[in-house]
Amino acid sequence: MAVAIAYPDKSLAGRGNSIIIMELAGVASGPLSNARKVLRLTPAQAQMVMSGDIPLAEAYKIAQKVEDESELDREKEQTREKEEAEYARIQREAQGDEDKRMQLMREATATANANYVAEKIAALSIADPELGDAVRTGALTIQQGER
Repeated sequence: MAVAIAYPDKSLAGRGNSIIIMELAGVASGPLSNARKVLRLTPAQAQMVMSGDIPLAEAYKIAQKVEDESELDREKEQTREKEEAEYARIQREAQGDEDKRMQLMREATATANANYVAEKIAALSIADPELGDAVRTGALTIQQGER
């Protein structure tokens, strides 16, 4: 654990120096790797190993559990983010559908209004052909009222 504390990152020991440091300290690469993981993931456990309260193997099991839980939390977060993105996409599409629906309603209303005006012009042309011609040419306008 002392070597892991002195050189917490493999790259900080320098290229090739890790082997020299391990040989000088009498440490195998497996336990050093385990100690670095304990130090990185559960610093309190690393201190307990240094003080002799728990063995490195026990601290490593705890660190491994923490790492597994962290991975699970990351996966849950990624799933949540994907679900939120899908929900936002569905909302955008629904809004697009709502916009389309509103556009269709406006077009239908415009068509209904045009049909209403056409009916009134036709009825007016029958009753008074000169007045009907004046409305058709735009000399007179018809206002829509109650049906």
